[in-house]
Amino acid sequence: MRIKDVIRKAYKTEGIVIRRRNLGEADKLITLLSRDYGKITLLAKGIRRISSKKAPHLELFNLVEVYLIRSRSFNIITEAEAICSFPRLRKNLDLLAYSYKLLEEVDTLLPEDEPYPSVFSALYHLLFDLNQTYKPNLPMLVNNFTLQLMWELGYLPKGKTLKFDEINTLLEDIVEKRFKSDKLLTKLLK
Repeated sequence: MRIKDVIRKAYKTEGIVIRRRNLGEADKLITLLSRDYGKITLLAKGIRRISSKKAPHLELFNLVEVYLIRSRSFNIITEAEAICSFPRLRKNLDLLAYSYKLLEEVDTLLPEDEPYPSVFSALYHLLFDLNQTYKPNLPMLVNNFTLQLMWELGYLPKGKTLKFDEINTLLEDIVEKRFKSDKLLTKLLK
C-alpha cells in the first residue's frame, strides 16, 4: 500500500460521544457528533477489554479527539483522547437525566454523515454550561435546545415556540416512538 493511500484512509476529528452500543464480545459502536462530519458511527475495537486504553476516553458526553481509519462498513477508531469530560453531569441525577435526553434527541433526529456545525456548537455549549454551575431551570434549557434543533432540521418554522410537553409530543410523532430518557425524567419529576 502506498503512503498516499494510507493518508487518504486516515483522518482525525473532534466530537461529542452521543451513543455507545456493544458489538460482539470486545467491541463497541460509538456514535459521535462531529463539527466537521456530523453524526458518525465508528467502531472501537477491543474497548470492552479491561486493558483498553481508549475506553475511559469514549464515555458518553465526552468531547474527544479521535484518529480514524476508513473502512468498508464502519470507520475504525485507532486512538482517542478526551478533551473535556463534563464530570459534573455524571454526579447530579437531574443533570444526568436531562443530558441523556439531549443526546437521545440529537442521535435520533440527526441523519448520519451530514455536518450540522450549529447543532454541534449548541450541544457543546449547553453541556459546558450545565457542567459549570447548577442551572435551576433545566426543562427550559433543554426545551430551548430542542427548539433550536428542530428549527435547524426543518421540523418547525424558525421562531415558532412550543411548551415542553408539546415538544415531546411532536418529537414522538416525528420518530414514531417514545424516547427512553423520558421514562427516567418522569420518574425523577414525581
